[in-house]
Amino acid sequence: MPTEYIFLGKIKISIQKGRVIALCIQGKLRKEMAEILGISISAVDKHTAFLKLKLKVSNPQQLVAEGMKHGYTTNGYFGGRDLFEGFVKPDKPEDK
Repeated sequence: MPTEYIFLGKIKISIQKGRVIALCIQGKLRKEMAEILGISISAVDKHTAFLKLKLKVSNPQQLVAEGMKHGYTTNGYFGGRDLFEGFVKPDKPEDK
């Protein structure tokens, strides 16, 4: 299945990275995000590090602020789209 993308301002990110921002905005911990998305904590960390680099922020609070500035809502919506619609959690984490 091809990777879907969304635009956060001028930055193109995968839907999965978009879900990570949405979960950050909801106040989820890294372990909770990993469980919800069916990925490892290290994969969550990699997504978060990528997002912080691209958005030029240095901490989770700034990441949340940038996400909300660009249209994310606390219920997982971005630009009127539910980022979790049709999402099926994988059986196993990507890596351990």
